[in-house]
Amino acid sequence: MVKNHFKKALGIASITGFVFSLYSLSSNMTGNTIGSAGSASTNAAGIIVLIVSFLLAFLAVKE
Repeated sequence: MVKNHFKKALGIASITGFVFSLYSLSSNMTGNTIGSAGSASTNAAGIIVLIVSFLLAFLAVKE
């Protein structure tokens, strides 16, 4: 039972991370929404979140 809830939480975290990474990798985000961070650091953060979300998805699907 706990394992099922854990897998569901991993799946939700994976989807949320994937959406956030797509949002941070999009080019039409203005500088005011992310503060003083440049595009290079925003892209790096988006890539890291994308990789983590793929890892969480793999753990959620893995039996």
